[in-house]
Amino acid sequence: MKKNISYWLMPMAVKKSVDWVIDSVCTHFGITILEMRSKSRVKKYVEARRMIAYLLYSNKYKLTFKEIGILLGYRNHATIISLVRSSQGFIEVDKKYKELVMSFY
Repeated sequence: MKKNISYWLMPMAVKKSVDWVIDSVCTHFGITILEMRSKSRVKKYVEARRMIAYLLYSNKYKLTFKEIGILLGYRNHATIISLVRSSQGFIEVDKKYKELVMSFY
């Protein structure tokens, strides 16, 4: 996988936790990282991307939309903004989704 320069400049602990988030969410949805990064719009791939984008955008990681897009299969920053906003909407209305997202913190 190609990684952007700022990924390499991150402290090792942050890199490991970013990788942990991606691995954990993919495992939860029963998909591989390659499937999540693919161009496919299969529901479980999109749901995994949405959750990963929201978790990586949180203040804990301080990644930009562009950096998250690179980690999620070279997606456009506008796509990541859309994923984060939709995830925020789900969190507001769906308790189970909110609990699931919070379980990855």
